[in-house]
Amino acid sequence: MKSNKLTISVSGFAYIALSLSISLRLVLGNRILDNIYSYTLEGGNPILKIHPGTWLLLFFIGIFGFVRGPGRLVYDLRNKIKPIGIALIATSALMSYALFLWGSSGAAYLVDTYLFSVLCLMLAAHLNRLQCLKLFKLISIIITINCLIAIFEYITKSHVIPNPVTGNALFRANALMAHPLNNALVTLPVALAVLISPLKRKWRYGMNAIVFLSLIAFATRASLVMYSVAVLFIAWSYSFTAKVNNSTRAIYIISTPILIAFLLMIFYFSIFLTDFGSGISSRTNVDNSALARTDAIDFFTNLNVSRYFLGAGPSGFSDLISESSTVSVIENFWIQHIVIYGIPMFLVLMYGYTSLIMWISKNSSIQFKIIVFSFIIAASTNNSLSIKTSALAVFILILYLLRRLEEKHS
Repeated sequence: MKSNKLTISVSGFAYIALSLSISLRLVLGNRILDNIYSYTLEGGNPILKIHPGTWLLLFFIGIFGFVRGPGRLVYDLRNKIKPIGIALIATSALMSYALFLWGSSGAAYLVDTYLFSVLCLMLAAHLNRLQCLKLFKLISIIITINCLIAIFEYITKSHVIPNPVTGNALFRANALMAHPLNNALVTLPVALAVLISPLKRKWRYGMNAIVFLSLIAFATRASLVMYSVAVLFIAWSYSFTAKVNNSTRAIYIISTPILIAFLLMIFYFSIFLTDFGSGISSRTNVDNSALARTDAIDFFTNLNVSRYFLGAGPSGFSDLISESSTVSVIENFWIQHIVIYGIPMFLVLMYGYTSLIMWISKNSSIQFKIIVFSFIIAASTNNSLSIKTSALAVFILILYLLRRLEEKHS
């Protein structure tokens, strides 16, 4: 009886900690904090360089470790949730390596983007199924509200939180998460997870309709394309995986492409024949933003491996950009990681997170795997995962929660 009470207490504490910290990360975007103090800007107190939501989670983790017991926690990480332990070791190794070689420069980003993600999952592993459902709904609701804000901004052509970076001639919604690319990357996996989740159909379809409009408002071409392709593949994949007789399956396989063609017509109409889609249709040609992606590859392939094999560091990376690149920002997080931290540490980090994602995705459905690949491809088109963002944490957490919801028993 005492053991059961302890389990309920631990899971309840983990749920409260995750709900509060992830809500803060999603609601308090980088630009909002920059308007209050120097969060991503140069200068300021080093303590304030870490997001309040991350500080809150670290505080809860300290209490959690004390109550749970350090020995029990280490045992869980080594045995019951070993992939989380591997990812935590990989993240800690990279942070230690960076601190040893280059000091605290750029360390806050690793805490906010990577350490936060692993710690979220460490707590999520102690939730029961009902708490997983509640947290899944909470994240979905916050993302939906953020999408509605984006649509409102796009219709009124006004920003709730102005951002100089996106304040050019082409209007793009910012919503709460500061930048259109970051907004889209956070939204993408949540929307697709909701689409294949056990939630009621009206909520699944309603949210995804709002998300589609918000991605147009964010004017993010790669994320919009990946989202649309993922939805179409998910819809068709159900024709092959649904538990029906052969004749019904044949009808599904034939009729689904017709539905997809209809959805493509709606997509084309929304983008190219309405003012609402002008943010995307006006950027279908190869502009400076698109060229920045190819410039990133040119920059990387022209570098001598000896200049970054063990890592150039944040300042060294900036120097290399000044010397060898025609653009000021490398729009590819893979390249940034390799050049800044070096090939060995990049492989350590990739091993940790690949193991983690494979563990979550083990024996998952084809629809689940589509979500994973969609996020990875969309993330690869920009540098969002090499700056302070909640995108990685939301992606990993929403995948884990979805897998738990698919279980018949908690």
